[in-house]
Parts: sequence; structure tokens; C-alpha cells
Amino acid sequence: MLWCFAGCATSDVLAALDLGMSDLFDNRRNATYGYKDGRQVRRWYGDNGKRQFSQFGVRGTTAVLYRLEEVKAAVAAGEPVYVCEGEKDCHAIEALGAVATTAPMGAANFGKVDVSPLYGANVIAIRHKDEAGDAWAVQVHEKLDGEAASFQFRQAKIGNDAADHIAAELGLADFEPADIEDENARVRRLLPRINWHALWADHAEEEWILYPLVPVRRLVALYSPPKIGKSLLALEVAVGISREETVLGYTPSKRWRVLYVDFENDPRGDIRERLQAMGCGPDDLDHLDYLSFPTLAALDSERGALELLAAIAAYGSEIVIIDTISRAVGGEENSNDTWLDFYRYTGLGLKQAGVAMLRLDHTGKDEAKGQRGGSAKSGDVDAVWRLTKIGEDRLRLECTDARFPLETKSVQLLRHADPLEHTVETLGKMTSREEKIRHIIALADAARLPSDTSREDIATFARERNIKARTDVFSEVVKLRKLSPTIWDSPSESTSPPPSDSVGTAGDSPPENVDSERKNAVPDPWGQPGTDSIGLTVPVPSSPGGDGGTAGQTVTAQANEKEISA
Repeated sequence: MLWCFAGCATSDVLAALDLGMSDLFDNRRNATYGYKDGRQVRRWYGDNGKRQFSQFGVRGTTAVLYRLEEVKAAVAAGEPVYVCEGEKDCHAIEALGAVATTAPMGAANFGKVDVSPLYGANVIAIRHKDEAGDAWAVQVHEKLDGEAASFQFRQAKIGNDAADHIAAELGLADFEPADIEDENARVRRLLPRINWHALWADHAEEEWILYPLVPVRRLVALYSPPKIGKSLLALEVAVGISREETVLGYTPSKRWRVLYVDFENDPRGDIRERLQAMGCGPDDLDHLDYLSFPTLAALDSERGALELLAAIAAYGSEIVIIDTISRAVGGEENSNDTWLDFYRYTGLGLKQAGVAMLRLDHTGKDEAKGQRGGSAKSGDVDAVWRLTKIGEDRLRLECTDARFPLETKSVQLLRHADPLEHTVETLGKMTSREEKIRHIIALADAARLPSDTSREDIATFARERNIKARTDVFSEVVKLRKLSPTIWDSPSESTSPPPSDSVGTAGDSPPENVDSERKNAVPDPWGQPGTDSIGLTVPVPSSPGGDGGTAGQTVTAQANEKEISA
């Protein structure tokens, strides 16, 4: 301990000696503290790195406060007394000339000490910034609230505790205000209940990162036999959604931050080669955070889950792709306990964080029985997709299980080599999603809504007509209407509102002249041969003139603007 008999501030003395406040403290890994009643408290760190306590001396009596005589003198003089979680913090505050006290045996034991010497005192309690500090603060509040002359909680400005704060060369006046909560408030914070009114007021439909494969905030499994290219497909998905580029016939609503956790593929021989074949360079991948052969603990353990969630927080990830899940767990793959633990630690943590997951897996020896491993593996995710090879360059994605309504449960893919990509081959009639998009566009045109009407206004417009749709449907409506402006967007045209009988409702047929009112600068992808921007086939209607195609004829996905115009 440092003391200047001339009354100099400790920090000034240390500065003259070319020292800092941190030089006053060693690591105190093994320390013994004496109490006025004869009690001795020993603190040390075990081989596991955890702090441990033991005491000897007086037993069977109520514990007294640390530095009891100094506390009594400070209270009598009307000076503030700092109440701390441990003796180390007390010594740090004493180094600045103040009086500090604590209870023996750590933060959990303040409720066992006689605090009557603090009645009528001006108390400043310094809490640690962790869960143990929260619990300690509740105990202190219960013991001293209404008994102390004044009472306030404060916390370190830098670091976790008073010792960290003072070692950073900060003073007593630099402690920050700290709020506390009682046990009921803490429970409500840690276990929040559903707000029913907010839930009823939320009309949002299922949101999608990539339709129909990965919804927002959902956990999805994708499995296949070995060596048919699921890692390649997952990489293309990761690139597409991270760049807001059309992938598998769907254009994401924004750039998503992707964390790819890869336990299988070589960065140089596999990843870089595939990305180059897709036409990607380093500057294209700023939203794709790739962990290659990471040293994560098993994801069916608490430690592994915490490490993954820490990486998600560090990179700001919105979706995590795990390739492959069998390499990421420590338990037996055929044991249901492995997958129950995976969900308890990792799956539940991802859901609480609002982060989506796509995990890759293999089939078992009998491909017809689905993913290999315990039956609980399918139960811990929201959807399961199977990838199978149906031709030399053709694959099929099939949803075998889902917890939510899904219109599209099968997608046929064609793999191309240059550039390396998968396109959608959809056969058959127009999907209900396409029909809904077309219907909303027609109604918006009939109501003469400007082509730059926002997604929120389009959604409100549709719901007023009892049309329910997902957010991505409204986004597609907005995008297609902007591609093909209407005549009433032109300043030279009349902007008078439409007649009241032209505004449609759910079930109405759109006016026949709507398409004729659209400008021809960008052809309407719904009304002539071609495909829409989501890559799904649009039937080619019969042409009155006989040259517009055959009814029911389909065309290949991914047609570009030039091809549509032609």
C-alpha cells in the first residue's frame, strides 16, 4: 500500500515514480484476508482456472464486515462507505483514500453478513458487470435499502470491477451509475413473455432469405447422398444471398450477412476454385464470412454453442451454414441425445438470436430412410430438404418435412459449368405465388398506384382487399412494377384519380385494359413469352393473331431482358 504523509494524491505520487495505478496490484492469485472477528478468508485459483474460497478461524457466528473499524469511523464522520463484492476491490478503493468494505466468501454471501454498522451511512455500492453482480446487487439492496442514509449503485467505467476501473487510472468520481432490478424484474427480463397485442397486430407473413429453401429465423436441414454437390449448391446459395443476386430462381430482398462454417472443403483446392468458376473475386465476398476447419467445440455442447454465437455476434451474421453437421457434434450420430443437445444449446440459441441456419448432412446407408443418425435429428429443425441426382446435370430438391405452410415443395435444378451455377427448371402450370403477384400488380395498376409505390404501401393496399401474402411477394410486386412504369407516372399524363369502380378487391378480375396502359420501355414479363425475375416459368398464352405461342407452352427459366424483348 502506498501512503503520502504530506497528503499528496496517490496518482501524483505514482506519476513521480513513473508508475501507474495497475502497478499497485499483483495478480493476488493466492491471498488471505483477515476480519475483525478473527475470521480468515483465503482465495485461490484451482487447476481449472476457477476462483475458489475457503475460510478458517471463527465459525458458527454471524460474519462481520471487512475493515469493520474503518467502516464505523467513516459512518460516524459522515464519510461515504464503498460496498464491494470482494476484498480485492476494497483494497483498490483504499488506494485512492476511501473506506471500502465487503462480506466474506464472495458475492453470493452478502446476505449472511451483519450490515448494521452501515445503518445511517452514505453507501456507494460498486457492482460487477456480470450476472453474479446482478444477484449481488439484489442482496445489497434488500439489506440496506431504507437503512442507509443515502444509497446508490455504481459500476466500473472500464473493465468489470472496481480493481479494473482503478487499474485503468480512473478515479472514484469516474464510476458510472448502475441500475439494479429485483428478482421478479430479473426473471421477466431473462424469461420474457409473449406480448399478445403486438403479436395480433403483426400481419407479416413468412419472410424468406431464399424461397423456398430458407425462411428468416428458421432452422433448415439439407441432406443428400455423398458426392452429388450439396456443398457446391450451398456455396452458390451463400454467395447469392450475400450479394442480393438471383439464385435458384429467387432474388433476395437484401444482402444477407452469411457465416459459412466449413469442416470439409479445402480453401485452395475446393472453395477458391468453385468461387472462381462462379465468376467471383475477393471484392464480391464482403458479406460472406467463411470459417475453414474452425476449432469450434462440439455444437451439441454449451461451450460450442457459445463459441458459435460469439462468432455470429462478432461478424453480425444473419444466417449460418454448417457443412457438414456430422463433423460439428461430439456425441454419437445415432444417439437421439446428440440432437436433443444440439437443439438445447445451439438450435435454441440461434432461434433466440433470430439467426437462420442451413445445415448440410448425408443420407444413411438406406437413402430412402432419409438423413443418417438418430430420429431426433429431423425433429430439431423447421424444414428438411433432400437433394437427389436425376440426370447427368440435373438434380431435384424436395421438401420432406416442414413446420410451416409451403407452396413449393419440389424444385428441379440444372447445373451449368460456365459459369458454374444452378438454374431452375419448373414444369407445369403457373404457381399460386405467381398468380398472386400478377393479381396484385393488376389491382395496383387498376387503382393507378404509382410504379414507385413502396412495399409497405403495396402490402397495406393488398390487405385492405383481404389479400394475404408474404413480404417477398410484395417485394416482387414492387420490383416488377418499377421495371414497367405505367402511363400515369408521366408528368405529361393526367393524374386524376381513377373512378371508384376501378379499384379492385380480392376475387375481382383486373380490368382488361390494364396491360395496354403500361409503357413499352420494358415489356411486361407476365403478358408475353419469357419468365419473371424469380426464375419460375410463366405459361405463354394463346395469341389472338396465332403467332404468340401455344396455350400451356412453357419456357426456360432465367431469360434475360433482351430475350424477353425479343
